[in-house]
Amino acid sequence: MKATFLRVFVASLTLIAGVSAFAQAGGGLRVNIPFDFVVGTQKLTAGQYSIEESQNNGLVTLYGVDSKQTAIVLTEPSAARVSDTDAHLTFEKHNGATYLVRVLSNTGSPRELVLHSTK
Repeated sequence: MKATFLRVFVASLTLIAGVSAFAQAGGGLRVNIPFDFVVGTQKLTAGQYSIEESQNNGLVTLYGVDSKQTAIVLTEPSAARVSDTDAHLTFEKHNGATYLVRVLSNTGSPRELVLHSTK
């Protein structure tokens, strides 16, 4: 039961963030994330973010449009999924915190982030 709830919750978060994403000129994304979340070990507040991916080294950078918060994380390639048709973000909830775990930009190359615990 708990596993089913978690899957539904994660799917809902993906939809919320994915629907709010749109492509920017230059290959980046701009997203509206309506909840606080964690990227790597950094806590970020809800709001609009510009997301850019470096094709050379796997770095993903999130810039807070209003909050001016910035997070840079190292990612690794991820296997493409059948649902990977549009740019979107995937979040998972662990120990009461919501983590960004996957980024699919408009370049079509999915990237996974490594989860870290925040204490």
